[in-house]
Order: sequence, then structure tokens, then C-alpha cells
Amino acid sequence: MLRWIFCCVGVLLFSSCAGSRQTAENPELQPWVGIWQGMAIPESRHDQPRQWQLTLSLKKGRLQGLMSDDLGEMRREKLQDLKILDGELHFRLSYETARGLHRICSHRVTLQDENTLLSLFGGSEGGRELSGKWEAKRMILVPKTKPQNPE
Repeated sequence: MLRWIFCCVGVLLFSSCAGSRQTAENPELQPWVGIWQGMAIPESRHDQPRQWQLTLSLKKGRLQGLMSDDLGEMRREKLQDLKILDGELHFRLSYETARGLHRICSHRVTLQDENTLLSLFGGSEGGRELSGKWEAKRMILVPKTKPQNPE
């Protein structure tokens, strides 16, 4: 009987300690959160500049993101290996282009100010190297208001 009581008390203590961890918002991540949009300019090829959009959010205290483009090739691709190193945001992205080629891009992003970021990217598309830069502005989203009821 005494063993049963110690076992129950131990389980209660263990479960109460495991649940007490708080997921505080990391202030280092907060400046990155938002929707960023701007033109990507390839430097090593003759491709046309393209509009890219990056959506960064916090979930359970961790930064996560999606990226899309104006041609629909990225299809809201999930960012891979997303991390902050020495004040820079690093991530990878891979997807199939409209030409049927596999594109892999690595981004190194810095905040220029609170509403502008600059990404230097490099990678390959179908085995050919690519590089370029992308400057984006934080999108200001106007909160939706409820329609007024005429009286």
C-alpha cells in the first residue's frame, strides 16, 4: 500500500513539473514576425525580377514561415532549416519550377530597419547556379472592421 502511495505522489509531482514550463515569447524573434513583400532580382542569370512574399509567424515560441511568388511556383512553400545566427535569419527553400526544374535556394536575411529586410540568396535550379538579392517591405495589414448596421 505504501508503495502505491509513493508511486501516485511521484506521478503527480512529475506531471506538475512537466506542465509548468512557460513558452515565453522570445523578443529576438518578434521583429521578424509579419508579412514581407518585394521584388527579387537574380544577379547571375537573365531571369526577370519577381515578386516574392514571405510570411513569418511565431508558433509555440518558435519562428516558422511560408514563401510564395507572383507566378505561383512556390505555392506557399514551407521554409526549411529556419534559424537566427548572429542577428541574421537563415533558411532554405526547395520546390519545382514551372519549367519542371528543381530549385534549391538558401537565404541570408538582415533587417535594414523595422519595416525593411534584405535577403542575399544563392542556390541552384536544374544544376545551374543562381544568386541574387531580395529587398522586402513589411506589409501593413488593416484590421477588418465589422459592417455598420444602418438604423
